[in-house]
Amino acid sequence: MFESGKNVVDDLCPGFNNVLDARSYHEPPFEVLVSHTCSYFRQVALATPRLWTAFYIHENCADEFIVLYIERSGMCLLDIRVDLTVHKLQMDERRLNATLQVILPLSYRWRSLSITYDCENARYPLISKLCNQPAQALQHLSITVDDVDSADSSIVNRDITFPHIFKEGTPTLEFVRLRGLAIHLFRPQLGNVVTLHLDQTTFIPVLYSTFRDIVTCSPVLTNLSIYGDIIGAAQWPADTNLIYLPALRSLRICGVAGEMYTGILLGIHAPGLDSLTLKDLHAHDLDLLWEVMDVSRYTSLKSLIFCDFEPTVSTYAHIFKAFQEIITFTSLHSSAGESILVDLLLEGVLPGEAGSHVPWPKLQILSFPFDAYSDEEDLFGDIVEVRRGCGYPLSKIVLGQTLEEMVPGGIRIQVRNIQAEFCWRTGVWPVNGTQFDHDDGLFP
Repeated sequence: MFESGKNVVDDLCPGFNNVLDARSYHEPPFEVLVSHTCSYFRQVALATPRLWTAFYIHENCADEFIVLYIERSGMCLLDIRVDLTVHKLQMDERRLNATLQVILPLSYRWRSLSITYDCENARYPLISKLCNQPAQALQHLSITVDDVDSADSSIVNRDITFPHIFKEGTPTLEFVRLRGLAIHLFRPQLGNVVTLHLDQTTFIPVLYSTFRDIVTCSPVLTNLSIYGDIIGAAQWPADTNLIYLPALRSLRICGVAGEMYTGILLGIHAPGLDSLTLKDLHAHDLDLLWEVMDVSRYTSLKSLIFCDFEPTVSTYAHIFKAFQEIITFTSLHSSAGESILVDLLLEGVLPGEAGSHVPWPKLQILSFPFDAYSDEEDLFGDIVEVRRGCGYPLSKIVLGQTLEEMVPGGIRIQVRNIQAEFCWRTGVWPVNGTQFDHDDGLFP
């Protein structure tokens, strides 16, 4: 998302943090470091415009740093992060306008724009000013806003073909995150979006028809992440009015009320869905799914990821039958020693059944968080042996570590002749994604 040399640059000058390499808050970003190494590296850095394309606007930033980065970036596309939260806002209207005047004329060069703003108000209309610019090159947009001074309620469920922002169009916009009131009041053109995040943190639902129009607006929507109860439970229609998403491959769901999970899983028809992430589920949230779902519904689903959720034995039994084609299973929080799934895999048969009913016969990759102080290597070895003995061997064990535990380049070991590798526990979404998403804080 925010590239600077070989690292992801989060900030503008000394005093800011780079998330990926976990540097101190008092360390400068890569481009500043390299330009202060020696005269030769400085010359190379200053002659490399792409090193200076990402900068961070916040309440204490100096306009001269922004001007400096813009000058050094040449004509390259720009990646801009803006974080002006009301509770710590020190930038008065004069300073805000001065900063905006520096970047607004360059909107034709914006590649990515990330805005975090607690309250869009009449005195500091940050989002309105930024998002009413022509931005034909914009590819990545993330807006977080919790409150507004006043709003036109008639636009909340307005026809999706009439965008609230960037009304001149955003033909290259492929990534969109709408968090808080942005879902309702700051929707851009969505016709070419590949990855869409809808983070409903304000607990104000939209109409089912509006939700349907949002997610079906782009025929190439491939990755959909839904946080919160986007629509009211009573609005989910019967199984006869499915939302057809032919290009969808990856889906993430984190609801508040249990109806959200079954509403989406029963209400969306995505025949090509390959990866499903479920977060914060409770024991009976999927009961309706087991009662009415056709097991042929998710035959393309190959990857299943659980976050803050450890099913019961009976729930796992239903999961095995509903999602039969799983190749990769990932638990982001329950270690192998804590997971009920490990016991079921060691038993070798589905709960309550005998014979050859092996849980997930196509399972190849098993991923759990790794506790360096536990003794789980033998446990993984036993799983490998049981699966091999059943005739359904695993091909890889993936062990998640925290960022602090990570070793550059990763580690690979052998567990009973099976490749086991260590990876960053949080991972990247979509699963096949290559860029770190700084604003993806609702799904760890």
